[in-house]
Amino acid sequence: MNPNHLAALNQLGGIKKKMQKYQEAETYYQRLAKLNPKNPGVRLELGDVLTKQKKWEEATKAYHQVIDLKHKLSEAYLGLANVLMLKGDSLQQQEKSSEAIASYNQALDIPTNIHIEKQIHSKLMSIYLKEGKLEEAELSYQKSIINRYLINHKLKIIYCPIPKNACTMFNTIMVEHSDYAQQYKESSQDIHEYIGRLEVEMRLTDPSYMQNPDYFKFVILRNPFKRLVSAYLNLIVKRAKPISFAYKLVMDVYRDLGMEPDIYKSITFSQFINYLANTDNDRLNAHWRPQYTFLCLGRFQFDYIGQFENLNRVKKDLNQKSQLKIPENIFEYKRTNYSNYKFENKLHKKHPDELRKLIKKVGGFPKYEFFYTPELEGMVREKYIEDIKIYEREFNQVVEF
Repeated sequence: MNPNHLAALNQLGGIKKKMQKYQEAETYYQRLAKLNPKNPGVRLELGDVLTKQKKWEEATKAYHQVIDLKHKLSEAYLGLANVLMLKGDSLQQQEKSSEAIASYNQALDIPTNIHIEKQIHSKLMSIYLKEGKLEEAELSYQKSIINRYLINHKLKIIYCPIPKNACTMFNTIMVEHSDYAQQYKESSQDIHEYIGRLEVEMRLTDPSYMQNPDYFKFVILRNPFKRLVSAYLNLIVKRAKPISFAYKLVMDVYRDLGMEPDIYKSITFSQFINYLANTDNDRLNAHWRPQYTFLCLGRFQFDYIGQFENLNRVKKDLNQKSQLKIPENIFEYKRTNYSNYKFENKLHKKHPDELRKLIKKVGGFPKYEFFYTPELEGMVREKYIEDIKIYEREFNQVVEF
């Protein structure tokens, strides 16, 4: 074998990386980088194996080299922020708080995504609390929450998107009412992908806007029981191959059960709820994390809290109370199709492949009440008690079956 053969070197590097022999993988990627200096993919791999060896400075250099090539920028920025965040973790473990804070703040200066930013703000909050710096801790806490909010300075509107609460629709409405409307239309991108673009500056980064009376602030809440069934059906049942964060949840469930993972078989609704009930909120994906964790209630006040189950009313209210002009065809956005079929037995122990067959047979998803036993209902009431309290208070309705 020619030791300088690019494809062979890349393959060998990949093999060593999978074997977690990162130093050997680094050797191959370093050689590749010299032979093919303008290949951003090679330097991304190099940055990754250097990060795994905790070679922070070398990894940082590798990602900066990718950025200089002006290709694969989003991956390079993400890798660089991850290096700085992990470096901060290492410094914090060594009780070098000031250096850890500096590294975390460097990571925050890099355009990445809301998930990385939330983690970093949470880490900063922990350090500030430990040091008794309550004002700084409070600010980091607020920033860890608002980094997913959308702000439209043109119309002076702030929207708090909560996954599974029509956030795709309202994210789209916010962008279509902004200066990015034409660019979004021409991009043909999914709305969540589009608002994550570096040049789309609609993310709220300054908590002080939440105290500004000139800005109209709104959020949509949903019955917690219905929201969880919707998340399970759309993200676990509907997809034979789960999306990345759902895949991780399925793997975690099998790990907790001490069983060999079976992604095709996946998990039942009962297993899904048991996992949620026994997992800290910080470890839960946003699609099933309690809604109250998005709100920072007590610190932030919303001018309007809409009810997902009554979107016609929401449309009317927002058209009257804000500068949004929501079109009449709002319900043409993709919505889940639920069947009116009355199932004789509960569906909580059926696996996704069985449920997909049922869905095909009855022409739609089963309604939420067919998934809950008294035991599962009790688990959700305990885990999502704050969501239930807020929902009942805001809409003057008792959450029951």
